Amino acid sequence: MLDNITFSHWLYAKGAVALAVVAIASLSACGVYNQAPREVQASNPTVTYSYQGDQELVAANSRATTHCAQYSATPRTVSILDETDGTKSVVFECVPSSATAMAVPRVEPNMTYTFSTDQQLVQASQSANAWCANQNRRAVTSAISPNVDGTKTVTFQCVPS
Repeated sequence: MLDNITFSHWLYAKGAVALAVVAIASLSACGVYNQAPREVQASNPTVTYSYQGDQELVAANSRATTHCAQYSATPRTVSILDETDGTKSVVFECVPSSATAMAVPRVEPNMTYTFSTDQQLVQASQSANAWCANQNRRAVTSAISPNVDGTKTVTFQCVPS
């Protein structure tokens, strides 16, 4: 019987040690979940518009400017794609305004720009928007006309916001 009691104490002691090990492991695992999350990836908001023709592309840029303003950002063209249905789509990324302030080219006060690609038209529109915004106004397209050499000319005007 003495051996039986000794064995029982031994078994009880081993069980207590095993329980302590499990408890410590559980607390360690809980510690991992108490850590603050860390950022793995972040990206700027984007907006995509479908359009047909130059006027709609300029309008899409204007809408992207409004959309990005809620993030204190300005639109930057990510891509312009031809869709299978004959339309095109343009994707704008909203980048913090301070990051794009230097990237926007300056447009002369007459706001006339010659372009041959959709990307150049978007850049002209963004430049006109920036020029007018510096005057607390907004840019509107007054005319887009074809040129003999195959390029086009766009003219913007600043109007009260």
